[in-house]
Amino acid sequence: MLNLLNEAGLQASLVKNVHESIWRKAGFNSVINPLSALLNCNVAEFGQLNYGTQLTDLILEEINAVAQAEGIPFSVRIIKQMLEAQFNPQASGQHYPSMHQDLNKQRLTEIDFLNGYIVKLGRKHQLATPVNQMITGLIHSKEQLGQLG
Repeated sequence: MLNLLNEAGLQASLVKNVHESIWRKAGFNSVINPLSALLNCNVAEFGQLNYGTQLTDLILEEINAVAQAEGIPFSVRIIKQMLEAQFNPQASGQHYPSMHQDLNKQRLTEIDFLNGYIVKLGRKHQLATPVNQMITGLIHSKEQLGQLG
């Protein structure tokens, strides 16, 4: 089955821990999607920002705490490496993430399934997630502004 998917050009791979893989992708998207949308920038531009690393660290620290409470292996270092690899314009640096595109087209975003989900799980484990809560609120506010305009 894996060979069939790869032959179709889907670049499939097997992973030992699917939850770890899901959380890695969610961590990546919880940084680049809302921050690119809020800052109105593409991936490469985000990578050049002086405060980009600090913002990334704040979001990922909270996600890491929630992942640990959920018993999910999570590596902030790996996610930061994944992000940095995309900052190069030849990689996907010129790309505007889906959340940015959704807001520009006045569509609702997936924020509740990314940063909003971290907030929900943080409450479950009595962990404070103020940065992810703020990010979620800001994106919902931009969604609402799009509906007003």
